[in-house]
Amino acid sequence: MYIKQTKKKITKKGINNSSAKLFPKGTLLLTMYGTVGKVAITEVEMATNQAILGLIPKKQVDTLYLYYFLKSFENKWQNFMRTTTQSNINATIVKRLLVPIPPLEEQKKIVEILQFADYLKERRREAIKLIDKIVMSVFYDMFGDPATNPKGWEVKKLEEIGGVRSGSINPQRYPEEKFELYSIPAFDNNLTPEIKFGKEIKSNKIKIEPDDCLISRINPRIQRIWVVQPMKSFKQIASTEFLSIYPKEKHELPFFSPIFLAKVLSITSKWAEIKSLVTATTGSRQRFRRQDILKIKIPLPPIDLQQEFAEIVSKLEDKRKKMEEAEEKLEMLYQILLKQAFTGKLTEEW
Repeated sequence: MYIKQTKKKITKKGINNSSAKLFPKGTLLLTMYGTVGKVAITEVEMATNQAILGLIPKKQVDTLYLYYFLKSFENKWQNFMRTTTQSNINATIVKRLLVPIPPLEEQKKIVEILQFADYLKERRREAIKLIDKIVMSVFYDMFGDPATNPKGWEVKKLEEIGGVRSGSINPQRYPEEKFELYSIPAFDNNLTPEIKFGKEIKSNKIKIEPDDCLISRINPRIQRIWVVQPMKSFKQIASTEFLSIYPKEKHELPFFSPIFLAKVLSITSKWAEIKSLVTATTGSRQRFRRQDILKIKIPLPPIDLQQEFAEIVSKLEDKRKKMEEAEEKLEMLYQILLKQAFTGKLTEEW
């Protein structure tokens, strides 16, 4: 909501010799190019370029009220956009917007309700992020840093304890069936956690099994890892994007828990080692090779300790899922409140 610092700075001389504009503290900023319709309020005196419009509300309009009005308009700007080299809006379009202006006291009441909804959303986001920190803390407490191995666990190359499958794919040829993947903490979800796969695949195949550790191998998606959730049926898929890692067995017990391995590989120090293996290039897309990742050294705590960790992660992930469901409901409620706020319904009884 508020902006206090920026990455780039400008001098007064720079402002005088450019198209940049200087706005006072409390100015409402609206983006007009690129991500059109994003809004924020300045906490300090601040300069912007021509891609951002500065709005200073008059006395009868509360700044936060106007901020939330523009937030409610965020998904409607496409109806007003001009298309040149880049889709955009301009100051004239913004000036023509009709803004409902209730009495100032009612504006403040609307702001109070929406700020509380914002507060609930932020607390929920923080609680979800906290799960990642808890998992990391539990991991280091149980196993130590895999780079330094302070607990002296046995260390083996991945090729000694596991296998790796890879293949190729043309997803446009296959039916759009979904394959759910288990997202490991500490990684973003820009890559949707599902894979399309087909009943008949004529190209090279990867047979994904329950609990396989799936690792993305091509830039820009390198450094994302999933563990495949058990499902009723498993088919073969093909993909150049992923390597599928599975454990070998010793005395009928796996060498590693996939969730443990995924966490080991996600640790920053291990990723530095993995990224150093990136040698092959397809066009502008770099990747690491199957034979190279097999050389990665993995510390091996007792399998029962690994499985204990996996159970802890699974319970925390269940909590995360419930929190994310609650977050979705909060977002739906928030959007309803925004809509009602500027039609009079939100403060109707008040």
